[in-house]
Amino acid sequence: SEWIERNKDVNSKMLEYVKHFVTPISKAIDHNTGEHFGTGSYLKIEKIKYLITNEHVAREINNSPLTYQFLDNEDIFKFTNPILTKPDPIDIALVKIEYSAWDSCKHNSMAIPIDCFALNHELMEGELLFILGFAFENSKFYYNFLNTRSTPYLTQEIELPEKFGDPKFHFGLYYNPDKAIKVNDKSIGLPIPYGMSGSLVWNTRYVEMYNMGKSWAPSDSRVTGILRKWSSGDACLHA
Repeated sequence: SEWIERNKDVNSKMLEYVKHFVTPISKAIDHNTGEHFGTGSYLKIEKIKYLITNEHVAREINNSPLTYQFLDNEDIFKFTNPILTKPDPIDIALVKIEYSAWDSCKHNSMAIPIDCFALNHELMEGELLFILGFAFENSKFYYNFLNTRSTPYLTQEIELPEKFGDPKFHFGLYYNPDKAIKVNDKSIGLPIPYGMSGSLVWNTRYVEMYNMGKSWAPSDSRVTGILRKWSSGDACLHA
């Protein structure tokens, strides 16, 4: 019971930390209609801000405009710059966010400093990993506004089925909606994770800090991967 309570506490604190970095990515169907499509995060390299997501999410821009949002603001912004991509097995895309967009309105979004990205995927045994993404089933369009609710999820690494990836590039995360434990009574069930592609995977480093006898804070965490897809039969997210 103590371990479960510790997990709930880490989940809640990571949510408050990471929510400033993430954005839902939506398709603009027409001037008044949108549809949720994926998840992205803001990062900062030197003084330039970017949005990072999957290449397979970003390439949808060939079919329809893609948009992003800032935290605590209802304005919608379209991708306007060229998208830099690395296809499978990397499956990464970056697009520059213009200062004119970032500074055009009041919001609470922040960009992840590049030194918060781990150089290697190296975890303490039993380490806690955190993701915050936007699932299709938690996205509703009403009154010309697309409301997309995020899902915070704390989990651990599992062995990735060989048929789904190359261990030189990929790893697996346990994801079983039927066995997920809610943080509190207000929490909704763990969704089918379609739409969460592009969510960053955070190594909380909680177990690492605990084993070193040090106090832990969300700022100790590091980005160690990005979600690619889901294998329901294996209860496994691919990162």
